[in-house]
Amino acid sequence: MRRRFEAFDAAVINREFSQLPTQDFKDLTFAMQNYQEDTGVHYRTDNYGNGLEMIAGGQGRCLFFTRETEVHPDGQPSETLVALTIGKKESQKASKQLIERARDRMKRYKEKQK
Repeated sequence: MRRRFEAFDAAVINREFSQLPTQDFKDLTFAMQNYQEDTGVHYRTDNYGNGLEMIAGGQGRCLFFTRETEVHPDGQPSETLVALTIGKKESQKASKQLIERARDRMKRYKEKQK
């Protein structure tokens, strides 16, 4: 499976990434790269329903959804993953506020795509 992350809003996601402590930034970007490459190592994912997922790397968290699945010219399936929000782990589960922010951004993103 081929995967590629894109930001729902590059300026917002870059700002949220920049607010992570350096090691959490490195851990999350490493996890996201491994997820894109489908290596199966150095990341954990959770599913929050209705297409909303989370990837964890260190203390960093990225909530995202899959925008589309298509077939790459080499015949492999390919997914576009839309990063909705970036945050730092505050507890064992993603905070309600982080999930609500991601759901709101996902809704706005999908409305713009219509």
